[in-house]
Amino acid sequence: MKKPLEDITDSLKVAGVKAFDSVERNVRQASRALQQGKSMIVGGLAESKKDHGLEMLDKLEAEMDELQQIVEDRNTDAVAPKQKQLLNYKKPIRGTYTCICIIQI
Repeated sequence: MKKPLEDITDSLKVAGVKAFDSVERNVRQASRALQQGKSMIVGGLAESKKDHGLEMLDKLEAEMDELQQIVEDRNTDAVAPKQKQLLNYKKPIRGTYTCICIIQI
């Protein structure tokens, strides 16, 4: 999930419609990786942390949905800040961390 999000930076450097086509593709790839990897991530958490882990992953999915909407709206100014927020996404899970760095699928 991390790689497609990082690739958005390069895509935004391209001018015009092609940039957003590439950004859309990267967002779809990141969303798909999150959805496909969710059960694997939760499976790796201690039983006592699974509910909280699911909650955090659901929030991450919601943030990805927001990025998807930003891209669909072609809001160039909002893409980079949302991308940065997702790449820096870290929330404690009682002594452990779920972060986008773990989700390198």
